Amino acid sequence: MKTFLTLVLAVVMTMSTFAQFEKDASHEDLDFWKFKVQLENYVKAKDVNGLKQLLADNVYGNEHNYEMMDVSKEAFIDNYFQEDAEDSWSVLASILRFGFSKNKNRNLAGPVPVPETTFNGPAYLNEINSDTELIILGQNVNIRRFPALDAKIIGKASYEKFDCDCDITTMDKDAYQIADGITWIRIRLADGRTGYVASKYTSFEMTKELTVGKVQGEWKIISFVQSPGC
Repeated sequence: MKTFLTLVLAVVMTMSTFAQFEKDASHEDLDFWKFKVQLENYVKAKDVNGLKQLLADNVYGNEHNYEMMDVSKEAFIDNYFQEDAEDSWSVLASILRFGFSKNKNRNLAGPVPVPETTFNGPAYLNEINSDTELIILGQNVNIRRFPALDAKIIGKASYEKFDCDCDITTMDKDAYQIADGITWIRIRLADGRTGYVASKYTSFEMTKELTVGKVQGEWKIISFVQSPGC
């Protein structure tokens, strides 16, 4: 009985920790919630034609060279859902997993008019400064003293926020390393120590942000861009 209660408590604590970053606001607008359900169905089915129905006539995005651009929905589909289709579907699934935040008067640096209210995913982007913080997006993720699989484990973390040198334009050479076939990112613990976690389990690897706004009374995808700080 004691073991069962301990397990229940651990699950509740993990869910509580995760909830502080998730904060999915999709339920705040019934029409948007219906839009999100449609999007989830299209992503699960990898339905390009269905997805196209949810796009604004013009979508703000960036290509592999990170140049920002305003393109037609047809060009958007060609850019993201032809050669790199699997990656794009995977990114959309991850964004949906972590929900949307509701934002007002949030401007995008580009030519696409942004509605007064938008929903942006993943929701946790509102909770961090992507240049100096990251979130571990997994349960019991190992934190190691050095970037190596045989390095000492100095802690574990589940859906927690840490300080990091995550700005790729200013980070030093030790902040982001590849070893043992794994990409590692350095984080700072609350007690001042530094450690390394596998980058794939962190928000540092979530490099895209999806913005949805109302266009002529209907929720539409208006932007799919590289997240700040990545």
